[in-house]
Amino acid sequence: EKLAGLKIRNKFRIRGYNELTPDSIVFVEIKRKENDFVSKDRALLFFSELKDFLNRNDLTKIRNHSIEYEKRLASAKNFLFYLTKDKLEPIINVVYEREAMECKFGSGLRVTFDMNIRSYLTHCFDNLFNNVEMETLFPSHFILEIKYNKALPQWVPVIINKYNLRKESLSKYALSIDWHLKNKVLIHSI
Repeated sequence: EKLAGLKIRNKFRIRGYNELTPDSIVFVEIKRKENDFVSKDRALLFFSELKDFLNRNDLTKIRNHSIEYEKRLASAKNFLFYLTKDKLEPIINVVYEREAMECKFGSGLRVTFDMNIRSYLTHCFDNLFNNVEMETLFPSHFILEIKYNKALPQWVPVIINKYNLRKESLSKYALSIDWHLKNKVLIHSI
């Protein structure tokens, strides 16, 4: 969708954080992007129950972790709908370290640094937490993201201009696929 230049895009992902433990949590997520506006619908479940959720459409696996349980359940149903309708399959696992900072004045401003971005091609969800056989994309670079809710605080563009930063839309997923294609680390179904 990104390469085709579509203005409205959906990204389907399963996200896990940190190291694998017996009670590791994952999120099934639909990230929607329309021009510069980004929204996410996500539902939480245990990694150990991911297979049942995906293979059996088992919505009982969704954790009731907030007052927004009905919204999370709807997100999970949507995820399963598109997974089946579009025959979605995993093709790449992207891993990185993130340093996140949030404005303490309640503006909703969040700045993240994504570093040590690495990936490997895959056909299954079982190895979501695998950190072996990874290819590092840009060893000496990081991605800086500036996220905000409604309006960017006035002082942020001053800093952006001072350091000659440029606005660029980057997808760690697309960068990873491109890296593997260029480096001929391919699997048969891409």
